[in-house]
Parts: sequence; C-alpha cells; structure tokens
Amino acid sequence: MDEVRGQGIIVGGDGQCDSPGFNAKNLCYYKVEVGSKYILHVEIVDKRHVGLVSSNMEIELVTDASTSVKKLLGSNKHDCLRKAQVPSVEKFIYASNICKDDCFDRLHIDIDNLTSREILWHNSCYASYTSERNLRSLSTGQTGSPQVNEVSLKSQRNRPLIDWTKCIFCRNASRKRDFKLINIVTFEACNSIRTAAEARGKEELLPVLRTVDLIASEGKNHKSCHASYVSKANIKSQCINGKPVNEYQDSFAEFLDIIRPEILKGKVYNTNYLLQLYKDMLTKRDVNADSYTRQKLKLCLKLVFNDSLVFHQPHGSTKPEIVYSSSISLLGVINIATRTTENTTTSVAAQNEFIRDDPNESIKIINKAAVIFRNDLSMCKGIKIDSLSLEDLHIQKARTRIPDNLYWLVRYMVSLEVYAADQSPKASNVSHERKILMICQDVVHAASNARVKLPKHVSLALANETIARSELNEGVIIPSNISPGVFVHMAADNNDFNEETIDGKNTTHATTFVAFERKQHAPATPPMEIYVDHSQRKRSLDLSRPIVTVEDINVGGRRPAVTNYVNKMTNASWLQPNDNFLSACQDDLEWLILRMHSHTMFEENYQTVDAQKIRGWSGFQSLRFSDPSTPTSIGYLPMIQADANEYSTINTVMKLSLKMANALGQSESVVTFDLAIYVKAKQLQMRYPGEFKNVVARLGGFHIALNYLSLLGKMYSNSGLEDLLTESGVYAPGTTTALIAGKSYNRGVRAHKLCFEALFRLMWKTFASWLEETAQGLDEILKTEALELLNQCQDSDNKEEYLKENWHSLKDGLSALVHLFKEFENEGKVKSQLFAFWSEYMSMVSFLLQFINAERTGNWNLHLSSTKMLPYFYAMDKSELCKMAPCILGRHAFTTGAAPRSVF
Repeated sequence: MDEVRGQGIIVGGDGQCDSPGFNAKNLCYYKVEVGSKYILHVEIVDKRHVGLVSSNMEIELVTDASTSVKKLLGSNKHDCLRKAQVPSVEKFIYASNICKDDCFDRLHIDIDNLTSREILWHNSCYASYTSERNLRSLSTGQTGSPQVNEVSLKSQRNRPLIDWTKCIFCRNASRKRDFKLINIVTFEACNSIRTAAEARGKEELLPVLRTVDLIASEGKNHKSCHASYVSKANIKSQCINGKPVNEYQDSFAEFLDIIRPEILKGKVYNTNYLLQLYKDMLTKRDVNADSYTRQKLKLCLKLVFNDSLVFHQPHGSTKPEIVYSSSISLLGVINIATRTTENTTTSVAAQNEFIRDDPNESIKIINKAAVIFRNDLSMCKGIKIDSLSLEDLHIQKARTRIPDNLYWLVRYMVSLEVYAADQSPKASNVSHERKILMICQDVVHAASNARVKLPKHVSLALANETIARSELNEGVIIPSNISPGVFVHMAADNNDFNEETIDGKNTTHATTFVAFERKQHAPATPPMEIYVDHSQRKRSLDLSRPIVTVEDINVGGRRPAVTNYVNKMTNASWLQPNDNFLSACQDDLEWLILRMHSHTMFEENYQTVDAQKIRGWSGFQSLRFSDPSTPTSIGYLPMIQADANEYSTINTVMKLSLKMANALGQSESVVTFDLAIYVKAKQLQMRYPGEFKNVVARLGGFHIALNYLSLLGKMYSNSGLEDLLTESGVYAPGTTTALIAGKSYNRGVRAHKLCFEALFRLMWKTFASWLEETAQGLDEILKTEALELLNQCQDSDNKEEYLKENWHSLKDGLSALVHLFKEFENEGKVKSQLFAFWSEYMSMVSFLLQFINAERTGNWNLHLSSTKMLPYFYAMDKSELCKMAPCILGRHAFTTGAAPRSVF
C-alpha cells in the first residue's frame, strides 16, 4: 500500500475508534478504489500516540451511500460543469454588477441576454462568486458601508443559535442546586425578559426576542437564572442612580484632567475636597451624587494611578486622607500641606480643632451669632389677633414671620444639611420642616416675652379655650366646628402604634373618637355661648389627669333571653324586593344599555375611552343624584387612652355619645364601629338595654362592602375571573389576587363593575339572537321611540340637566325592552347552568352596587333592601357577620321599623 499514492485528505473527526488514543484529526488518508470497495491507507501525522496504535493501518469501507467517509472522499472529485438555471443567472448578474471585475468587462455588453443562453459553470466557482459574505466585504471596501442584498435571503449564520432544550440564559440543561427547567408560558414572563434585555443594551438575546415567540418556541429557563436576569438591581448595576455609566465616566475623565497635572506638580489634596469636586461635576450632568462615597472615589483613583498615588491617613479617624504623588518626598508633602491648609475645604476641621483647644474662642463666636439673632428678633412681627383669620393659623404663615437667620440655624442643627449656594427654601423631610418651624416659633415666643403672636401659640390657646368651655358647660367636650341643629354622627376606632414589641414596652393602645355632620347651605347656626370663669388665667392645658376617664363595666351574668326579641320586627317588607330596590336595578340596566348603545338597537359598539359619552357607574349616579354633595365637617374629640376592644372603653364611648347628643339637642346617638368593636357594643346594649336604649350602634358600610367583596371572590374563585382581569391587562397578577381576596376596596369594586359590564354585553348579544329566534321582536314604534331617547341622552350637552328632566320618560320608553330582557334571562337560567352561574354573579354585583348607592345617597329603605346580600354570608361561612346578621340592620330589627331621625 505504501507504493500507492492517492490524494491526501486531512479531515477532522470525533476521535472515536476501537483503538485507544485514536484521533482522526492526526491522520492522513490516501484513497485507492479497487472494484466495489474503497481502500484507505492511513498514516499518523502526529506521532504523539505511536506507542498506543500502529503507525500504519488499512481500512476497507463498503460502498454505502450513508458512509460519511465515503461522502468525504467523494467530495474530493474535481468539480464538473453544470448548466445554469434562470434564478442562478439573475443572481450572477447582480453579483457581477457589484464586483465590476474582468468577468463583468467580458460580459457587460451582452449581460442582459444571458438568461436566454446556455451557460455552464463549476458549482464551487458560482458559490464563491455569488457569496453574500464576499459581496458584502467587497461593497464595504468600496463605499465604506455595507449594502443591503435585496435578492438573497438573510444568512442564517448571522442569527444567534439557541438550543431551546436548555436554559436561554446560562445555556445549560442544569445548574448546581437548580436542576429543574421551567417552561416560559406567560406573557408577563416574556415581557419581563424582553424589557430586561432592552435595558441591558447590546445583548445576544435581543434579536431573538424581537423575532421569536418564547412561548411558541417552548423556551426554558432556570428559576434562579430568570430572577437574576430580570433583577432590577442587576440591571441598575449598569446604570447607577438611573443614569448611564458613561455619565460617570465622562465626569471622572473631566475630574482627572483637573487633578492630574496638579498632582504631577506636587500638589497635595485631601479626599473630602476631591469627593466634593467630583460630586459637583456629577451635579452639572444632572446626576444624583449623594450616595457616592470617598471609598468609591479612592478605588477609582487607585485603578488609574496604580502605585504613583499615595493615600496617607493622618492621626485621628475623623480627619480625611491626604492624597499626593509618590514621586515627592515626605518633607515636600509636609511643606506643601503647611502652605495650602488655609486654602483647602477641610479648613473647617482645623478650625474646629482650634476652637476645642481654646473654649473662649467658641464663646466669642456664639456671642457674635447671638447678637445677630437678637437684632433679627427685635424686627420680628407676629400675626394680628384682633381680627383673626383662619389663613393666619396655617404653618406656611409661620415661615414668613420667622427670621431667616434663625430658620437656617435651626435647620442646619435639625436636618444635618450641608451649606450650598442654591439650597431649597424648605427642608427635604416634611417632618424636619415641621420641627424646625415649631422650634423657631418657641424661640420667638420666649425672646419676645409672648408679645409676638405666632400661629402655634395662638392655635394652642384657642384649642385650650374650646376644650375648657365644652367641659365646663356640659361635662363633655364638643369640637368647635360641630354646631347644633344638624344631625351629628359619631365614629370610634382603635389607634394603635407599636402594637407588638419584644419587651411589651413603648406601645400605644388608644381610641380615636370623631363627630361629623353635613354642612348646610343656609347660614350656619351660631355656636353655643358659654360663659367661663376667667378669674384664673390659664395659659396652658393641664395634662396631669386624662381628659376622658374610662368607666369600668361588668358584662358578666346571664345572657338576655332570646324570647325578648321574638315578634319585635313589626315591618319586614324590606326583606322582599320592593319598589326602591327594583327601580335601582332597572336604573343600572338602563345605564348599561346607554353605555353600549350605538345608532342601531342591537349593534355592537366598542368605543374608545375618548369616544364614550356616558360616564362610568359612579359618575353616572352622581349626575342622577338630585341633592348636591356637601362637604362634611369633622370634629376630633380627645383621644381616649385605652384599648378600643375593651368593654370599658366601648362603654365610655357610648356614654360620651349620649352626652354629646343631649348637648346638641338630639334624641338619639348614632355611633359607627368596625366589626370587632360592633360585636361587643351590641352585647353591652343587650346587657344594659335601659341605659343604651337611645344609642344606635351601626356597623360601617365600608366593612360590610369589604367583607362582601371577599365572599364574592371566594365564591367565584377559579372561575376565570382572575385570568380575565390579568390577561386583559386591567390589573397585575398580584393585585388581582389581593382584590379577589377582598383586601382592596377601590380596585375590587372597579374590577367587578368592569366584569359586570362585560358580561352584560355578551348577554345582550345573545338576547338579540333570542328575539329573532322566538319572533318576539319589539314594536317598530316603540323601537323608534327608544332609539330616539337613547340618541338624545347620548348627544345632550348637559347630561345632568337632561337626566333630571327626562330620566323617567327614558325609563318608560325602555320598559318594554327591559321586560323582554328579564324574560330572556329567566329562560336562560332554566336552560343553561353556565348561564345561571354567571347570571347569579351579575345579581351579586348588583346587590353590591345598590348597597354602595344607598350609603352614598342616604336612601334608608334602599339600604335595608340591599341587605339581601346577607344570605351569601351564611353560604360562604362568614361566621362573625352571620352571628350579627340580625343586628346589622340596627334598631330597625327590634323597634318600630323607622329609621333614626335624620340619620341620612
């Protein structure tokens, strides 16, 4: 075989062979064709493995078309000429126009007729001549910028190769302690990955994410890899404080241009000066440099200067480091530092050392400052108290009356700010600003011997006098903004701070008690005149004793007999659907039709937000409510220093409410509690019915609605509501989970209103088909009148006036349509369980809306009728509300059925 000399072929392989140490990359193959077999003579080119295998070996290969070696050997035959096809000729013409070579010179005269002639070429020659890569490099060399090839397809090799069976981030099938690959199945995950890639900038994943759907491609990732990739902290590591890194780099380059020549000349700096200089440069570029530290700057300087810069720490940890060039001697450093001490920004530290060494010097400085402040205080003017205005008592007014020097002194002491040329007129911390103004007012008050009246001390005197008047007159404190003649509600709730501490100390358990009433459009009733004994002048409030004394009470003994409340409910008509409730439900149905209405009765109309002419449910109800909403006066009573959940505290609250009601001329006292306090308040009422017969304890409507939202979410969990709210983009998954659990009132009500309206639109579409199938169409005259009414309401400029004047006529015009819709709804409930399921959901949402409507408009009968929601509390096992369900209706359940006088 050594005498046979074929063509030498150097090939690469996987190195797999029966003989150990065999490596195909180190072999030279010689081909000899004998009959139907290929005889290969193999020689080891690299003799490193001669000891493991023989230097020469022979291999016989069967002529199998699938044999890779056969293909390899067959490919070494000389290229044969092949006939060109029309698309290939067009591609050749395009390439020759770019190359402009000798081939183009020979053919350019007849180049347009090449497609009609028979052309032959070698396959390798054609591939090399029309190679997109060669053409791109040629065009780049000629014009300086690559040209786009409009004929050829985009090269697949330019796209990053992604193995979808592995993690798209780490490119591994498993990681240490994280072997599980998770499929990407949500749009949120895709969006978060794409957002992170765009924030990171030039990422190899970015072109893939812009062209490939990760969900359809079954992309996978490790949980830890995904968390690290989308982490905001990791992304922000490339952008410090929200600014690109190049902002810091540009500032640092400018910083080096300033200090490098000076350091080379032998100038000595300290780190405080260098840090402030660098921060100023960052501030010029609108970069927040507050978090930048001396240590960061020191590390950056070390990276630039290496060993050519010396950082020396003087004696004392409070002194900044000295920075100088390593090329100067220690003696030179001392001489330079001595000459430049007065010019550096750290001279303040040296002055502080001097002041500490000489106490008399500090006293002289303080004396000079005191003289300046005394002159400013002598020019200070307070507010006028002969005709006192409410605006003069605002905290903003106090700032205008305080001398600037005094304000800045206290501000520098309290807020620990550093002097700057363009400082904000207010402290950045609101709490600090309030403390500064309070301290300054006290200083002015003390320095002027109370001659200068400022808002703090005038307000304190007024509050003291109000409390004293109320307490001396009726034995109960009534806020000054609460006037008799208007029904006053009261509310009490816990006000706890630091409820749980390790040692049980430093906790606050108090009860806040407030009174509120509606303001009247008529002239306000003058406050009660109370003549107080002024024989003793009191300048301050005596807080040695509590203002409200908590009265203990015994709730033990036998429980009241249940038979005492049998047959006491004289009027239970509110348990059945009455006119108020049915009318309110019909109003909501007409609102839904108006929101959906187009120029034809049953045509779908999906308006944009701007094109929608009818407001949402809350806005629509505010237009229909005839009484204008009036602001509420809220008066804060003294805080009770006791836990709100104690029986003694609740007893004290109810007795105080009775005293306030008597002082204001009310026969009954209405107090609102939350559920925990309400339960105990009702127990006290049942235990002492005579003492608290005029107290109406109410459970707040907010607590009822919030509990109803939780049972609504519990009843319809896993029904698709969460997916509907999430996939539509209304709320994020975490927010959806919270509102379904009843932990977010505003978002929960909005979510259910949106679902309510969406389901109605689907039902209305089916209703139109039902009318055609059952041949129960509307009379054309009635249909025309209804359309005219809907169009008038849609196109009216002043919808508030239109609804007040024409609402009843609109209801009458749509009554036939509403009747048919109710018939369709009843029939659908019988035929389809799914229809009944979602129809029940719409009814439950309607109960919630009517309850909110009753609370906002003060409709007592509608409030009682909307308690049809109470059976659902039993169904969903809301135990606390189930126990107190009969009592939630207030006195109505046990007395004559009349609402308390002017409760709403």
